[in-house]
Amino acid sequence: AMSYGYVYVAQIAMGADKNQTIKAITEAANYDGPSLIIAYAPCISHGIKIGMANSQEEEKKAVECGYW
Repeated sequence: AMSYGYVYVAQIAMGADKNQTIKAITEAANYDGPSLIIAYAPCISHGIKIGMANSQEEEKKAVECGYW
């Protein structure tokens, strides 16, 4: 989508930065053209050892280490 040059593309991890998530969604909604938001959302099959109640912390770790 990015190679087309006229598509709004954002990559988010809600638990890592809520303000960035809101900004990306707002920009996508207001963009005059197609928008694509790619979101990292851990699920139970990822085998998070500390449990799904801590999935936002896992998202933050994924961003900090460069995985996402």
